[in-house]
Amino acid sequence: MKKLNCLICAACLALTGTAAVLPAPLTALAESGDETVHTYQGMQYAIHGNAVTITGYTSDLPEVLVIPAEIGGLPVTAIGEFAFSQCAALRSVTIPESVTAMEQMAFSGCQQLTEVILPKTLKSIARYGFGDCNALGQIVIPEGIAEIEEHAFYSCDTLADITILESVTEIGAGVFKDTAWLAAKRKENRLVIVNSILVDGQKCTGKIVIPEGVTKITELAFWKSMISGVQFPESLAEIGRRAFHSCELLRSVTIPATLKKCGDNVFMHCTGLTGVTLADGVTEIADGEFRECKSLTGITIPEGVTKIGDYAFADSNNLAEIVIPESITEIGERVFRKTAWLAARQEENPLVTVNNILTDGTACVGDIIIPDSVKEIAAGSFNNAQMLTGVTVPDGITEIGSLTFFACPLLERVKLPDSITSIGYSAFMDCDKLSEISIPKNLETLGHTSFSGCAGAAEITIPAGVNNIGRNTFNCWQNLRIITILNPDCEIYDAPDTICNSVEHVFEGSEEGDIPLLGTADSVVFTGTIRGYENSTAQAYAEKYDYQFESLGAAPEPLTGDYNGDGVIGAEDAQRVLDAYVKTLSGGDPALTDRQKQACDVNADGAVDVTDAQYILLYYVKNTVAKNPTAWEQILASGHVN
Repeated sequence: MKKLNCLICAACLALTGTAAVLPAPLTALAESGDETVHTYQGMQYAIHGNAVTITGYTSDLPEVLVIPAEIGGLPVTAIGEFAFSQCAALRSVTIPESVTAMEQMAFSGCQQLTEVILPKTLKSIARYGFGDCNALGQIVIPEGIAEIEEHAFYSCDTLADITILESVTEIGAGVFKDTAWLAAKRKENRLVIVNSILVDGQKCTGKIVIPEGVTKITELAFWKSMISGVQFPESLAEIGRRAFHSCELLRSVTIPATLKKCGDNVFMHCTGLTGVTLADGVTEIADGEFRECKSLTGITIPEGVTKIGDYAFADSNNLAEIVIPESITEIGERVFRKTAWLAARQEENPLVTVNNILTDGTACVGDIIIPDSVKEIAAGSFNNAQMLTGVTVPDGITEIGSLTFFACPLLERVKLPDSITSIGYSAFMDCDKLSEISIPKNLETLGHTSFSGCAGAAEITIPAGVNNIGRNTFNCWQNLRIITILNPDCEIYDAPDTICNSVEHVFEGSEEGDIPLLGTADSVVFTGTIRGYENSTAQAYAEKYDYQFESLGAAPEPLTGDYNGDGVIGAEDAQRVLDAYVKTLSGGDPALTDRQKQACDVNADGAVDVTDAQYILLYYVKNTVAKNPTAWEQILASGHVN
């Protein structure tokens, strides 16, 4: 809403002739094509662009391998995934300075490998890159390598001598697990620290003090340790995921304000934890941060915290007192599941809301109407609500998150407002009685398996703003007779059960938010009709799987400024263009179709950006708000937003 208000202000400024300063647009990168495997001196390789990637080996690979800097006049720049994995013959390898990348498990399981010479051009050592190389005794990490990824030297039993230079600033989980080097370091100090990174403390007991200067604690660093207390330094900026997972003797922790990044499940299953203090200055509680802390009875979240991540307090059964400040604006999936706090709130009202965010509705019975005061519905809020039969979602809600209504066995009716632009994966999966539902006209994102296993409506229309119909989206929609797909370029997942009304398979879901697993279909049937434009992806999909297709004729030319393809130019179109532009600025892919690009590049400068959003809003203000009919030519000629 704030962005839309800014656009409206921009349009009003444009009406008065005030100019706007605009940033330059960004461009996208294309994916590379297929690869052909070649062989050279016992190595298999592929050519990507103008460079060589080593991808494998043959039986005549030499024991002492010096990888060349060039093959066929092209530079060797990468060692691919599993390239030399389980190579029994390899004893020594020298990697040239031309190599800048090494992928995971490149040399894993090379049991006879005793010598490795790494180039300073390499940026990182990949996960499990040398895992289980039991004969490797020493290695030098040269200057230039910035990261050692998780389990890079895992189970290198005899690896005792490791030289790590100061350029290494990132060390993943279990990099040195089960190495002679780690065993020796633990004898010197049970807190093993490398370049200000605490990489291991699993042998620590009692109360510990992490020294000043430590900036990061790696993933799983204290996993299952016997510590009872921990004091963090002021220098600490990051704690890796699951760092204190299953420290069952840990009694209390104070999270410092200096902490800028916290991985998920950091204190999960710390069953003895009774006290948690969050210092003023903490802004976020991470996913699963205090999950399964069964002795925790209360916590005060300080003002300034804006986000509580997925499952943050889930399954902490005795957690009864939670002080939640008004600063919280984002609450993740099933944050309070199986807590005493949630049980008490459900007794007051089965629709549990926090700061106008609906966080849980699993105790709802019958048909419910979500009040207009609710501005957001947290993902998974109604997951497995056993007695819910119907729900009306208020206007203004823009998203139905992943797994929100997953496996609601009695749910028959859902009324969604047209303000909904996104339906997440498995949002209504396994609601086998759901038969009264329509697709919002402003919908853009439709997650995979979102309606899999539903009874479904007899007829639905997928609006033109939807660019993708993912895997199993309408799998086994039993009542479906007609599906109309208005985006002629909509990408439809290439499988017969993406759209079908009968299929034999087994559904399995995950409360953790993992992708539900679906069994292989023995028979897939769609007895209805797919409607779409001539030469559309809908037609191609129907013809490929021998489904009945009904043509809507030639696809209409895109209407200038009509982002969502509903035939009306409004503030929503301007908002969607702005959202797409912001996503581009942040490094994301807005995934605009060719039709959307054609419709929304209003000033024909080759980019869909904030200028186009302002023009669209100006068109809307003049033609709809001010009721002053104004053609696009006049809007563009005015130049007010340039």
